[in-house]
Amino acid sequence: MPIIHCSSAEGIRFAVVRGEITSGFSERLTYHFTATKGWSLFVDDVRLELIQVAGAPVWRWSPGFYAGEVCAELVDDQGNYVGHYRLDVAPDPSKLGGETFSAMLEAIQAFDPVLLFGTEEAQRGICSDDALTTHHLQSARLRRYGDRLQVTHKPLTSLRRDRQPMGAHQLKSVDGIAIRRALRNPSGLALLHPQSVERPPLNAVYFNVSKAYEDQDNLANQAMGLLLSEVISRCRKVSTALTTVASKIRMSETRSPLTPRLERRIAYLAALQRKLERLEHVQPFRYLKSRHLSAAGLKAISAHLAHARAYRYGWCALRSGISGEVGEESLWISLTWEIYERWCYVMLVSVLKQLLAHFEWKCRRFKTTDRVRWRVKHEGVTLDI
Repeated sequence: MPIIHCSSAEGIRFAVVRGEITSGFSERLTYHFTATKGWSLFVDDVRLELIQVAGAPVWRWSPGFYAGEVCAELVDDQGNYVGHYRLDVAPDPSKLGGETFSAMLEAIQAFDPVLLFGTEEAQRGICSDDALTTHHLQSARLRRYGDRLQVTHKPLTSLRRDRQPMGAHQLKSVDGIAIRRALRNPSGLALLHPQSVERPPLNAVYFNVSKAYEDQDNLANQAMGLLLSEVISRCRKVSTALTTVASKIRMSETRSPLTPRLERRIAYLAALQRKLERLEHVQPFRYLKSRHLSAAGLKAISAHLAHARAYRYGWCALRSGISGEVGEESLWISLTWEIYERWCYVMLVSVLKQLLAHFEWKCRRFKTTDRVRWRVKHEGVTLDI
């Protein structure tokens, strides 16, 4: 895996290693990454501009008004994924220190995690203890877990028995039911009756014998099939929602351009949807008579390592929630100046709730995550925040 070398406007050089968090970045500054001919470097799904500096090709990147962890992806000249890099962007030193900014984020997350939702490149670690979500978070989870929903290489089977006709010359054993049924037709009676004068050839007489076979239409595969259908449906819904968002975007000098990022995310979701739809048309999902969850199906899945892993990843791709202890996931947060404004709002509401603890407090949310209203009522007095 190639190590990318980066240089800042001040001439400071440092290495960016795959998978590791690399600090040294700050908002509103310009950075150059050493470029490989024909390759591309994407920062939060935006292809970086390739320029020439001192006769050498470099990728130029300038973080906007945000701070946090940013994901970069390296793609070769064939369009193949090479690796991802984690860039830690610090707030502008003239505005806030890193510890102060982190404290603001923690205060907002503790009070109302929804106020952290944004679309900027910077991200913050989250968990999933409640039902809050956005189309951007759903897209991120589909991208993180969707490709891991693979169970066709070794599907679960159930042993079943069925009766099938088999020639007498192929039989190794026969049960009473097969004998009784054979005696009902002339050829079988002629073969089995002890007083028969002329017996037919063995390959002309068939017995309805019991035979075991592996059936893939079982409760475990029906549960996996339902999960697969739900992930495909989520891909379709999120793609439609992001397309609508892209059509309504307004340009801003302080916000990062969202359209280029949405185009790549929508393209990924479309590719994932096609891949999962092809999966639906192969065994064990192709011939499922129904798709539903059951306790027995989930128990069978949990006992199978590959299926349990695939089911867990599918559930992670579909789940909602953003609060709780910080886990492996992250969400896109707001601009640094927006974070400061929302922190001010959180502090204002928190202090008033302490001063007016005996008042009746109610929170109302609107369709967009950046709108919230706290209303206080007491003895005919109403206060809206």
